[in-house]
Amino acid sequence: PKGPSAEASRRRPATPVEQVVARRLTQAKQTIPHFYVVAEADVTQLLAMRAELNAAAGPLRLSITHIVMAAVGRALTAQPEFNAVWDEGEIVTLPGSDVGLAVDSPRGLVVPVLRDAGAGHLDAVAAACAA
Repeated sequence: PKGPSAEASRRRPATPVEQVVARRLTQAKQTIPHFYVVAEADVTQLLAMRAELNAAAGPLRLSITHIVMAAVGRALTAQPEFNAVWDEGEIVTLPGSDVGLAVDSPRGLVVPVLRDAGAGHLDAVAAACAA
């Protein structure tokens, strides 16, 4: 590539972890049908609830991410038809309500999976995210 961005770019070999993540995310993107949902929400009451919970809680603080992870897990539990994957011509409905969270870490992009995100209390979700 030519231009200013080519001069500013740097290359480095991907780490083994980054190679695995890239391979798996690419494979998932290419082989699993995807759909995207876009919506807007007024989260004023959610922010107030979070502030109240954090004021009454111990050292573990709830973030919006924790609340979203729990909500997605509960939605998967309530609507099991959305908790499914395509596999060799079959639709496989998954047990539980596992939710992946893309995280930028010193090792690169990783996607830890929060197991049964819909089953736990918000404190359990926050603790699992922190682990």
